[in-house]
Amino acid sequence: MPLSNPTKSATRAPSSQDSQQRPNFIRFLNYVRPYWWMIALAALGGIIKFTIPLLVPQVTQHFVDNVFLSDLDTRAQWREVYTILAGLFALYVVV
Repeated sequence: MPLSNPTKSATRAPSSQDSQQRPNFIRFLNYVRPYWWMIALAALGGIIKFTIPLLVPQVTQHFVDNVFLSDLDTRAQWREVYTILAGLFALYVVV
């Protein structure tokens, strides 16, 4: 049984299904044009939502370098920890 040539599928002529997909997408864009600002806001919200977990390593670095290894007294260290943790909690609740 001969193996299929992968270059044939990459160089194939566009089929009628491909030509139908493009006008459908353009029709879709025409329908959502009045709501572009909602789509942009949703995209921005998605970027923010998936970027927030990247803060955890940064906060851990701040705790280790600037709080626990600093010359602050114990009460100031715990105040810093509680403040940052409350801010992170509020961020997770809101977003």
